[in-house]
Amino acid sequence: LSAENITPQIADNAMRMLYHVHASYVMHNDVHRRNILVLPDNRVVWIDFDSCFRHDDPDEERRFCRQDLFEEFSWAWTHFYDELVWS
Repeated sequence: LSAENITPQIADNAMRMLYHVHASYVMHNDVHRRNILVLPDNRVVWIDFDSCFRHDDPDEERRFCRQDLFEEFSWAWTHFYDELVWS
């Protein structure tokens, strides 16, 4: 994902896919355009989950709450739309 290939539709798809990650109670924890692949048909794939963590992981020292998911989603929105699409 780059400033050259992002469109509002691709940004929408990226946000929708991040929502699905969050719906699984997983926090990606590394929202950055280098971790998003845009396929030729404009499908978006999130990659690089080595920094992520699950809410219910018994080995995880840090727990997160809905507010953390909201903050990650909000940061992604700002990054995709304000910094890439509308810049």
